Amino acid sequence: MPLADDEVDERIHFALNCGAASCPIVKSYSIENWDEEFGLGAEGFLRENVFTSTEERTVRVSMILKWYAKDFGPEVLDKIYDWMADSEEKDKLGRLLDKGVELSNEAERLASGKRVSEIKIKYLPYDWGIKASKCVKFRKGYGKRVGL
Repeated sequence: MPLADDEVDERIHFALNCGAASCPIVKSYSIENWDEEFGLGAEGFLRENVFTSTEERTVRVSMILKWYAKDFGPEVLDKIYDWMADSEEKDKLGRLLDKGVELSNEAERLASGKRVSEIKIKYLPYDWGIKASKCVKFRKGYGKRVGL
């Protein structure tokens, strides 16, 4: 993994975070397997933070996707779909995005008679509380080196 790169791997937002209750799980990542680990981190986070209503044509997602919208870009729902593990929720999102229908552009989609209407994205409330179930308070002398 390079220390600096011209492109942002959007999945970084599912890996590096502050540890709040609505944040992805805090984990360590290895240099050798970071790509696979970022993928698994994204799958896990999206499994719990994507809710699709095909009737309302609405997808509810984490505020992280709004805050870092510039990184995720305009095709954010397609990216979410690609990063999700196979699930009923992914299937619902796929139906909303017409996945599995090989139409290369909007003109073909219109010509095919497919219903074309905008998909609404709504954002889940963000819980800034602590994710850990138990926290240890620092006490005087905690972390002090012994024997020096």
